[in-house]
Order: sequence, then structure tokens, then C-alpha cells
Amino acid sequence: MQQAALTAPLSPAQTADFRSRFERRLEKVKAKTAAVFAFDNLDAPPFIVNSALYWVAGLEPETFPDEYFDDPAVMTNFQEQTYYEQIREIEDDFVPYLMPWFGTVVAASAFGCQIEFLPKQDPAVNPRRYPVESVADVRKLRIPDPEKDGLMPRVLTFQRYMKNHSFLPVGITDFQGPLTTANQLMGYDKLIYLMEDEPLAAHELMDKVTEALIGWVKKQKQVIGEPLSECISDQQVYTGRHAGIWFSDDDAVLMSPKSYAEFVVPYNSRIFDTFGGGCLHYCGNATHQTENS
Repeated sequence: MQQAALTAPLSPAQTADFRSRFERRLEKVKAKTAAVFAFDNLDAPPFIVNSALYWVAGLEPETFPDEYFDDPAVMTNFQEQTYYEQIREIEDDFVPYLMPWFGTVVAASAFGCQIEFLPKQDPAVNPRRYPVESVADVRKLRIPDPEKDGLMPRVLTFQRYMKNHSFLPVGITDFQGPLTTANQLMGYDKLIYLMEDEPLAAHELMDKVTEALIGWVKKQKQVIGEPLSECISDQQVYTGRHAGIWFSDDDAVLMSPKSYAEFVVPYNSRIFDTFGGGCLHYCGNATHQTENS
């Protein structure tokens, strides 16, 4: 499809057909997912073969709308168009939902990270400027207000629009966990030195980040009408009532089990306890953290 077609709203007939297909698919995937979590035998597990991406990386630049991060109607229409095409063409177990996507940097932006919106790319943290450089900066760090700080208000605006203009479920924005967010605030080297040289300050940083993340997710769930103990999806894989939250912990692959157990596990656990369990995502190999799971 061309960009103009992808940013146009679905017609009433397309919307009705999409809704019908969505409802049939949701019931099918709910049953399969429940069987998986019950450890029942299945002929085939749930699977997705998905080309309908809400993020920018991997998309053909000419199809990506310039107003995607500025206009909630553009983001909503783009996702609906690509999801509708996806479920018409491929009979997998992808359950569409709307994602208010602003990269992996929303929480970090609210703590003061500088965010760059480069053309035809996902928003990213400027790696040359960190809001936390010292123990003193940790002490001064304040819990952000979702209605005022960083990209959080924009995410809420998009979620409210999506909730009011689409039949599709709306999810939380990308959730980077406490470790990833702390690394975005300090940089890898400074955070590792802080853990070694000033462990109390490192715990204070992780505590503040965790408190902020929990409050941020609660606010989003309030806006989109999602129960605390239920999450529509983990990065496009349906979870429903089987997970209250998902978050990314990619930096688990870089840390020793000892440091991870001390500085990360208690804070991840606090998040899971708050939302009744969930999914932890990481890219790469973190098998050395098996005992920390």
C-alpha cells in the first residue's frame, strides 16, 4: 500500500468485516492460549507470522507516514489498515490491538532524557546526554507525572483517541523495565560503576525508577480500561488474563547473575507482584540468569 492509503480510515464496510474477523480470531486464540497456560496437549501451539508492525524499523520508508508520531488519527489508521490486511491474508494467531508507539524511550523521557525524532526512524535517546551523572543526581531524581513529563502526556493523548475511535483493544506503550530505564538515564558504564562503588545509591535509583514505572502503567491501564491483572499482548503475542504486565529486560544478557540478583530481581519482582504476574522479554542469550528467574 502507498502512504496515503495507509493513513486513510477504514470504510464502514471494512470496519464491520474487520470487527467480525477480529472477534472470531480472539475467541480462537483465547482458547489456544488458555490451553497453553494449562499445559494441555495441543496439535499446534499459538503462532504468528506477522508483517503488520507498529514500529518503524523494518518498514519501507515510503510507506511510513510522516505524521505518525504527531497525529493520533494517523497512527490509529495506519495500524488498523495494516492489521486488517494482515488478518485477511494470513490465518495465524495474531490478535490485533492498537499500540501507542513512541519507541523504547517514554519512561526515560519523563525522567529527563533527551529524545531524538529522526526522519523515518523510531524515537531514540540521545546517548551524549544523560540526566543522571552522579550520586547527587540520583538523590535529586523525582518521580515523573504522567500528565506532564516527557512523552507520557502524548502517549495518554494517543491512547484516549484510540479508545474513542476504534473497536480494537488498546495496549500500554512499550515498557522498558527498571534495568533498561536506569541504563538509559545513566549509560551502561556509569550504572555498573554505581552498583560497585555506591550500592545504596544504585538501589535508590532502581527503587525510584520502579515506583515510576508502576505508576505509569497504572495510569495507562486506567485510561485504556484494562484490568491491572490483564494485558492484551506481549509485543503482539496475545496474553490476555494470563499476564498482568510485560516488560523488556534486554540488558539482562549483559549482567552477572550476582549483580542481577541484587540490583534487578527485587525490582522486577515488585512489578510482577503489583500486576499479578506477567512476561519478561529480552533479546539475546540470558541463560546465565536462569537461577534468577
